[in-house]
Amino acid sequence: MRWVAKSVTLSQMPYFYCHLHGPGGFERDEIGLEFSGLDAVYLDVCRAILDISADLARSGYDPMPYAFEIVDAGGALLMDVPFREMLNKAPRNGRYRPPVSQAGQRAEMLRATLLKAAVSESIDRLGETIRMSRQIVARSRASAADDPWGAPPRQAALAS
Repeated sequence: MRWVAKSVTLSQMPYFYCHLHGPGGFERDEIGLEFSGLDAVYLDVCRAILDISADLARSGYDPMPYAFEIVDAGGALLMDVPFREMLNKAPRNGRYRPPVSQAGQRAEMLRATLLKAAVSESIDRLGETIRMSRQIVARSRASAADDPWGAPPRQAALAS
């Protein structure tokens, strides 16, 4: 097969800007990105919301009051995407998880700490039980040379 080069006119994809609103103020997107359309921008923003929310939660901040504002190259508002919109969606297992307040987050952290301590204690007790079991097995093996029924060892019985 032979390819023939044709002149191609590259159409530039539109630029979109995603400004971030939060309790601390407004963070303007000065760079922007090219996307094929508003749907593509929305999907990218949704992925970003999940990543940013995880970072905020790890740092002890509530991601719910944050939002992205999607604007075109001329600065016209096209869409407002609150973090809460993405974070309140039901997980794939179908269970709804309501948003957790900071007090609720602290309670969950305390619960997790207590569970961790309980698991560590259980592991320590299990280790002690295993150690004691090994001692019993070792004593049993040491006394296995003697017949548990009180009979003399076999070799001694055969020699007599």
